[in-house]
Amino acid sequence: MRVKVDTSDRLVILHRPVTLSVVLGGVILLQLCVALALGLAGNWFGTIVMLLGALVAALLAGALIRRIDLILDRRAGEAQLHSATLFRKTHTRWPLSDVTGAQVQQAFSRNGTHTHRPALSLSGGRVQPLTPNFAHGTAPNLVAAAINRWLKGRRRPKT
Repeated sequence: MRVKVDTSDRLVILHRPVTLSVVLGGVILLQLCVALALGLAGNWFGTIVMLLGALVAALLAGALIRRIDLILDRRAGEAQLHSATLFRKTHTRWPLSDVTGAQVQQAFSRNGTHTHRPALSLSGGRVQPLTPNFAHGTAPNLVAAAINRWLKGRRRPKT
């Protein structure tokens, strides 16, 4: 996730899984090329297997590649969370007054590593994760800090 817009009236945070999209697109393209080569060579069984593999990879891409937009808007007085895959779109809205801050959720694995994801803290003790998956790295901390800074009315430091 990354901050796209940070003004006094609006904060927009985007998540675009480019790496996953490129990898799954490459797998699909490779399987289609192999299927074409096998079809030209007369190997119909191999062609069908490769085409089925490409179909499975395309279905996975449609289900796993999720675009996420978080929009905090002072003028409209609302927070919006948009999430979309190829097969499903969700839109959630809250009054901006219900958003009390942001936090970073952690998940620990058996081997001692931990991953993070940003989440909105809402009134009444509710928590809304911004992504379904936990990840390594500092992006969740940066996103939570940007949300908290924006909610307090401070601007992002210029770099």
